[in-house]
Amino acid sequence: MKGGQVLGDYPNDLTENSPFIIENGRVLPTAPWDAVWAGVAEWMGLNEDRIKEVLPNLSNFDREQLFTTSELFVE
Repeated sequence: MKGGQVLGDYPNDLTENSPFIIENGRVLPTAPWDAVWAGVAEWMGLNEDRIKEVLPNLSNFDREQLFTTSELFVE
């Protein structure tokens, strides 16, 4: 694993009017949960069709929102 890094974007506005702040001060993430698992599945050797079976929500996100194997692991 590549440690010591933060993946995703830090929200540029954390005021009460920010679209990233929801009730009770919770912050919406800028990357989907599936983003990490896409890189893990790729690292494990799953082809594109198998990844879609394992992570059916990936089609809801742009490829730029997903993390790659090279972002997650030392090669």
